[in-house]
Amino acid sequence: MSQRDSRFTRENRPIREMKSLPVLSGETSALANPVDTYLAGKSPETRRKVISHMNKVAILFDYKNYLETPWGSIRYEHVQTLIGVLQQQKYAHTTINAILSAIRGTVRAAMGMRLLSADDYQRIMLVKMVSGVRLPTGRMMDPDEIQALVDACLSDIVKSGKNTRAVRSPAAYRDLAIFGMMYIGGLRRSEVADLNAEDIDLETKEARIIGKGNKERMLFLDDGTVTAVKQWLAIRGNHEGALFYRVLKSGKLQAGRLSAQAIYNIVKKRQKEAGISEISPHDFRKTFISTILAETGDLRVAQALAGHSDPKTTASYDRRDMKEMRKAAESLRFPLTNEAGE
Repeated sequence: MSQRDSRFTRENRPIREMKSLPVLSGETSALANPVDTYLAGKSPETRRKVISHMNKVAILFDYKNYLETPWGSIRYEHVQTLIGVLQQQKYAHTTINAILSAIRGTVRAAMGMRLLSADDYQRIMLVKMVSGVRLPTGRMMDPDEIQALVDACLSDIVKSGKNTRAVRSPAAYRDLAIFGMMYIGGLRRSEVADLNAEDIDLETKEARIIGKGNKERMLFLDDGTVTAVKQWLAIRGNHEGALFYRVLKSGKLQAGRLSAQAIYNIVKKRQKEAGISEISPHDFRKTFISTILAETGDLRVAQALAGHSDPKTTASYDRRDMKEMRKAAESLRFPLTNEAGE
């Protein structure tokens, strides 16, 4: 078995020993790749996920990566057999459907580029999404764990100046603001990374979020989060641009936007320092949504606040006023006071 094949093996069995994929052959476009065309204008996080999926598909069809794959040659039988292979390998239905969604976007672009006929495109679209049920991942965090994360940041003390005076590290202030925004607003890590200083109005305690699908929503801040953001801005500077910067080991700030991966790393670092059970950035979001639902019992309000887009509901058409959503959001409190943060 080649090194390439071994990358996609479950239980030490290469995929091709279980079920063969039809040969995918043809020429790549000299002008553009359908995957790149499909991803034009998509967010960095979406690009990362789709490219990962399409590279996986490319390798399964014996190509080095998505750039070298002749997507205009893909047909119904290729996709249908691929789904069967992934099911045999016990991939979660959510993963298979994400791959199928990426393929659909790619072949739609290929048709637009005249690399694929409309008839072949329609046949590929006949491949159905995979059904299934998995136990939910992640968890709801309790208030004691949020407090432990805050305490871990407050305890991040460094030496500063000629007299080596003990002060709280700039990273501590930044991370407190990050955790406040994630806990009170249920932000995705990519949304945290994309925040700009001008998106936040500390006077009205509101933040403007542009989420998935370029959908705008309002986030309502509590006093603890406002305090955290103010203290971070006092270090960062109250000017426009990326809200969260990288903090070097020296304590100096490096201007430039943090990545979504950096947000993940910050959460894992502080989780270990706090001595709490494993968490991920998305657990803040789960906690936010669970709390809103527990307080209001209103799924539409929770969906509006979280920026979810579910075609099975009418949540995207909800027009209830901001006052009701603010009241629901005020059920959360980020445990930081002016005195504790100084």
